[in-house]
Amino acid sequence: MKLFNRVIGRMGINMDQQRLYEEFDRIYEEGMREKKVERNRNSR
Repeated sequence: MKLFNRVIGRMGINMDQQRLYEEFDRIYEEGMREKKVERNRNSR
């Protein structure tokens, strides 16, 4: 989360804390879904 906040700040994107958290959570959840799909492919 800290890294995400720094990247967003350096890009000059201005969001309130709630919006930052929601965007981080969305990206995190998508990444976890992709990892799960990849693990399922590799276990076959």
